[in-house]
Amino acid sequence: MSYTSIGIFNSVKDWFSGASSPESLMSRFVKKGDSRALSALFYQHNNALYYYLLVMSDADLAADIAQKTWLKVIEKKHMYNNAGKFEAWLFTMARNALLDELRRKSRFEHDHDAVDALTIERVQLAKNSR
Repeated sequence: MSYTSIGIFNSVKDWFSGASSPESLMSRFVKKGDSRALSALFYQHNNALYYYLLVMSDADLAADIAQKTWLKVIEKKHMYNNAGKFEAWLFTMARNALLDELRRKSRFEHDHDAVDALTIERVQLAKNSR
């Protein structure tokens, strides 16, 4: 069994050549649809992305937003600007997704509080009208 046949030589060669930099991996994913490049990006950055989100939210929300962010990477790959850092693009999308979700939850809670206030008001009116 040779090193070439099991891919060790290629992975070492890629490591030294910079072929596995996040920017080059994303470029391969954008241009060729290379799912291995996307997998490599996921394995390189998912833990950092999760812990970044965990600092600003709870564990469940961080996991959900991390998953949504990777889906956005797939959906919006055409918007990736190869001149910028992949990490900046990824973490900006994650932060924006988290902020959107927190706004949505806040709006829901406010709407829910308004419904509760109306219900209490109606109950009080019903008691007073008796």
